[in-house]
Amino acid sequence: MVVAVCCCNGACTGTEQAGPVAATSAGMSGGGVLPAERLTTWNPGIPGGIPARTTVCATINASTYGDGTQDASAGIQAAIDACPAGQVVQLSAGNFLVNGVFSGGFDYPITIEKGIVLRGAGPTATRLRKTSSADNPVILIGQRRLEEAASANLTANAPKGATSVQVTSAAGFSVGQLVVVDELTDNSYVYWGKDPAVAPGGPGRGWFTRYDRPVGQMLEVASISGNTVSFTTPLHIAFDTAHTAQLTRWTIPYGAKYAGVEDLYVRGGRDDNITIRLGMFCWIRNVESDWSSGDSFGLDSSFRSVIRDSYVHDPADPYPGGGGGRGGR
Repeated sequence: MVVAVCCCNGACTGTEQAGPVAATSAGMSGGGVLPAERLTTWNPGIPGGIPARTTVCATINASTYGDGTQDASAGIQAAIDACPAGQVVQLSAGNFLVNGVFSGGFDYPITIEKGIVLRGAGPTATRLRKTSSADNPVILIGQRRLEEAASANLTANAPKGATSVQVTSAAGFSVGQLVVVDELTDNSYVYWGKDPAVAPGGPGRGWFTRYDRPVGQMLEVASISGNTVSFTTPLHIAFDTAHTAQLTRWTIPYGAKYAGVEDLYVRGGRDDNITIRLGMFCWIRNVESDWSSGDSFGLDSSFRSVIRDSYVHDPADPYPGGGGGRGGR
């Protein structure tokens, strides 16, 4: 059975690539409890698996920052910014205080926007701790805030399994770009629940997706021909014009690509401990998450990104739903 984590907008990520399989109940082959129309070709994760990065561009020693008594955020961020893609910023064993980088009147989390790895000496040895009340994660892979650039309506229904859609205009879309296809609520199979916040017109319908568009899928653009946009992966569910299906792009093509966090401990994040947002082929591996508000690990609007071999526990607000503690989303 392939184990996977599904993130916002239906972009699903999981273990090392294991080849296409039919996603049947409990991994059974044939005779499963799911009807055929609910099955899909399941091929999650980073193609070829998480890349092995061995070249270290910089080593940050905890002793340089008093083993957790002085804030190390600026030093770690400077090393990340200077590190060439495909290399590693290595953190030594020890304690690191990381309350964020102050700029323009705001504290920003440690941010990775290119294909590098931030690696510790293991979650029992390298410990990152945030103590400030700023509503930021400890580490961000990708973009903190997303800004939509434009949406184009589909001009024809897109069946499950399709690898392309037809839109009113493909202007602004480009090969390699991350996009989302979604549609308005289809009451034939979507149930929002009884909370007044998610009633028609309620604010809850926009908490985790584009407003009133709970079903969607993140996709990578493979090619464009006229007003037909093709993707590197097939659609896992059908999208139809009757529910105003749209293809949407952001102001940037993606937030980070082939970036990862490995072998460390994080504590004290507010609005996640680690967030991957608008990430492509990104990962969190062998990380312990403790005392987070929001998600321990948040995967938002991302594509084929992986969380594996990690341990989450003891959220700061252990309440179900809303803004309470969650292992991941």
